[in-house]
Amino acid sequence: MRHTVVAVGPHVGREEIVGTMDRWHASTLPVLAGDGRVVGVVSEADLPPRTALTARAATAEQLMTAPALTVREDATLTQVARTMALVPLERLPVVDRSGRLQGMVSGCDLLRRDR
Repeated sequence: MRHTVVAVGPHVGREEIVGTMDRWHASTLPVLAGDGRVVGVVSEADLPPRTALTARAATAEQLMTAPALTVREDATLTQVARTMALVPLERLPVVDRSGRLQGMVSGCDLLRRDR
């Protein structure tokens, strides 16, 4: 799991989402409520082409997949792998018991030998 995670708030606009993804080389961003709970996830697949947008800018809240599929920080490797296998996702937010973001886990993390 990676503990350093870039996330956005629900009212962040599409342009800032794209800029954040570019700057941090991230294809998926958790969307956090004010208290740090994961309320959704925005991935590159959720972003419509710029030409498809109306005059009103889309926000993370409008674009995100919600509720977010997450795994708890105390989940076993098997549980995480099973969750990722059932739904074709490359990354999952890792949350504590309260639903607050603790990190992100990817398929590559599951394969690392230095766990």
